[in-house]
Amino acid sequence: MAIGKPRQFPLELGETEIAIQEYQRKYYENEINIPSVAGFCAFIGTNQERFNDVINNPVAKNIPLSELLKNFGSWCDAITIDKCSAPMARIILSQGFGGHKYTDKQDITANGEMQINVNFGSKCKDPFG
Repeated sequence: MAIGKPRQFPLELGETEIAIQEYQRKYYENEINIPSVAGFCAFIGTNQERFNDVINNPVAKNIPLSELLKNFGSWCDAITIDKCSAPMARIILSQGFGGHKYTDKQDITANGEMQINVNFGSKCKDPFG
């Protein structure tokens, strides 16, 4: 039984490189129709939350692993763009399955909230406070 904090990701950098190569081989040999981060996570026996945690909050030793996973996510996104219709690719990519979400200007303005407070009066030291 291992004692201590569990690893951030179930595979070390070298093991992850090998797993990615095997997953990509399966795609190129038509064993996988459209590769995805979710499919890769299932392939190695983990979940997407752990994948995204390494990308978004890597511990110091996992910075190279984070970059590897980002590149793999981009590869999956590129295949999605190539294989899916434009509307379907847009829907899939906007979900953020590769660890990041693709958005367009309309998405950004629809979700952005802004609040501005301005105080008036002679006794107000900070009018924007």
